[in-house]
Amino acid sequence: TVSVLYWKDPTQKMLRANHVLRCQASEAAKRLLEARAAHNIIALDAWQATPAGEAAAYAAQDAFVRLGGFGRRIGWKIGATNAGAREALKLQQPFYGQLFDSLSTTQVMGPVAFSAAKFYQRVVEPEVALVLAEPVDATKAPVTGAAVRAATLRVVPAIEIVDSCFGPKWKEAGGFNVTAENGAHGRFI
Repeated sequence: TVSVLYWKDPTQKMLRANHVLRCQASEAAKRLLEARAAHNIIALDAWQATPAGEAAAYAAQDAFVRLGGFGRRIGWKIGATNAGAREALKLQQPFYGQLFDSLSTTQVMGPVAFSAAKFYQRVVEPEVALVLAEPVDATKAPVTGAAVRAATLRVVPAIEIVDSCFGPKWKEAGGFNVTAENGAHGRFI
């Protein structure tokens, strides 16, 4: 009788589901971080931790960045902003990832060099970065273009080095795995 009452209580069912989601997210994050630490490429046929949906992917990303010790968050990135990228990753909408000071070179005036051996692949993307004068309140979604323009201090060119422990098959890994791995983020320049 107690178990029937437990499952009929929607609050308890939701708490249980959130606990399971957090546990699965932490496990996926740990496996992604272990692969990155050992510089191992994850074979897609052996990977058993693909997030079940967008909420699970972002829960895994939160665990990935929390456990990864990447330093201070300095911004956000948006990926799969065009239809072709979304189709390749099997996503309905763009995803976001987080930028950290330890993975960024934002204050260097002059050439920057990285060892190719530290990356799984060499994918370099030209980017447009918005430096905000003030934060945009995402709780007031949808955020309008006018709100972003009003908060923007300046627009600057940037480069992202895309990197993923799924190696050259990172697109085949799908958007939920890419999201979980913080948007396949390698470096930000």
